[in-house]
Amino acid sequence: MSREEIDAKCYDVVMGVRESVIDAFVEKIPIVGFFVSTAKNIKSQTLQRRYEMWQYKVGERLATLEDAVFDTLGENETFTTAFVKTSELAAQSNEKKMECLANALLYIAQNGIKEDYMIIFLNNIAKYSLSHLMVMQYFYNPTKYYPDSTLVMASPLEPFYKMFPRCETDIMATITSELKADGLFNDDMEALIGATYPFIKRTSKLGDKFIEFFGLNEIEL
Repeated sequence: MSREEIDAKCYDVVMGVRESVIDAFVEKIPIVGFFVSTAKNIKSQTLQRRYEMWQYKVGERLATLEDAVFDTLGENETFTTAFVKTSELAAQSNEKKMECLANALLYIAQNGIKEDYMIIFLNNIAKYSLSHLMVMQYFYNPTKYYPDSTLVMASPLEPFYKMFPRCETDIMATITSELKADGLFNDDMEALIGATYPFIKRTSKLGDKFIEFFGLNEIEL
């Protein structure tokens, strides 16, 4: 399959997913003048802009592939599944999460991935906020933010709050608990290293793969 044919196929898939997602959304809205008007505005403006942005981000990344790799995408079942799923998620995502989703497509095209990992990671990012992703970035490599790793602090989150003051303390416990429950943080990290050494990597092997899959360290949140 030629690059032009794959381009056309990808465009058709994005457009098909866009229409199905938008139509499903509109059907759930009560048939009352105000809601119908709002739904039409969302369909023609907000969701349209999101899909145009999504098409651009995907095309930008796939254009970097070697021809031999690109030409196999049309027959790649895993890539096709990921393409449809990420296009659906793009309708619910802000620009930063779209970048993560587009990076995931590029990762699959270049490296492949087992379906279990792909489904788990896509389900995770669908429910995560940008704060979840910022926590993952930070605890993957704390010394990137604090080169002097000999400092001793009262809590591993103390330097995080200094770096990211806009993160609210009252939800951070929930975020870290969710990341641990999803296997992206080491469950025994506090017992293993103690709270007074905040600059030690805390992401698990699964968490490291999550970061690699979404190219998370390449994105400024």
